[in-house]
Amino acid sequence: MEQVLGLVRLPYAPESCIERTTSALCKGFEFYFRWHTTIMNSCLPLGTYEQGPQKENQPEPALDGGLLKRMADIICTLVRSLEERCLPSFDKLAPLVSKLLAEPRPWMEHLHGLAIIGDILKLGPAACSRYSTCYLPGIVERLDSRVDSVRAAAARAVATLAERGGSAFAAECGRALPSLARAIQLPKPLFTEHSLSTELSIVALSRIMQNHWDTPEVKAGVNDLFPNLLHSLQSLGADTLGPPLELICSAVERNDGVAMEHAAHVFHVLQNTLARDEVAKDSALSKRVRACLQRLTLDPLPDESVRKALGVIYELFSTSEAEDDKT
Repeated sequence: MEQVLGLVRLPYAPESCIERTTSALCKGFEFYFRWHTTIMNSCLPLGTYEQGPQKENQPEPALDGGLLKRMADIICTLVRSLEERCLPSFDKLAPLVSKLLAEPRPWMEHLHGLAIIGDILKLGPAACSRYSTCYLPGIVERLDSRVDSVRAAAARAVATLAERGGSAFAAECGRALPSLARAIQLPKPLFTEHSLSTELSIVALSRIMQNHWDTPEVKAGVNDLFPNLLHSLQSLGADTLGPPLELICSAVERNDGVAMEHAAHVFHVLQNTLARDEVAKDSALSKRVRACLQRLTLDPLPDESVRKALGVIYELFSTSEAEDDKT
């Protein structure tokens, strides 16, 4: 396997090597599933493992550690190295990888399965369409997992689908909105800790709304989700601020009704983001945010008093920044 993988990593790898690697992986998965079932049936009473809650610190059988992770790493290497060339051979693996997402499989299997699927979805619309029936239901179900790392991986996969899948997947992205919204719902989030899954749910939500704003499946939930997104933005770090900021700026630039309805909140969030120095001052995104702040002080708003108040705040903010630059 290692020798074959070494050849497959090359851009000009022969099809025979790809086929041999895929066949070996299929046998590896079949072996893994048989052995795992045997261990589960011998260690636990029937039904105990399936019915119990899955937690991130729950020990897995000794088998899980090396074999499954190694196979997942090999598949991800194939996908990243060969890109679209791997798709015909991957057809054999798709049902086996999809099985990793099913209930009542262990959370570790969910995590490895989502890692593989995330790389496949990055290949674009062709890959998304090819395997949509295998993966999409499992991805959406894993958004409500009890394990934070699994929720994070599922949210990352949805964000990739929204960005790379194209308009054909607007409806599927729309079906993911309720689960994503629960992760950032006000006044009390479903998952109270501020975690990676919460941040990536915000990113996924932003990607969906940015790429499919006008589709019926997404538009129906925008009015409820936009205020929650604004609230959640204030707790994000620099690494995950980009997508939601781009979404908000796009809504302001096209004078979208939802953004104008919440103009004061939008202004506060954008101004506070710049004040926290989470965005580099000389970046294109920073310039875009500043332009949106200024636009909110000039464009007609439903409440003229709000527009005037924003204008005063913007002047004070600009003056303060200018003084900071001098020092």
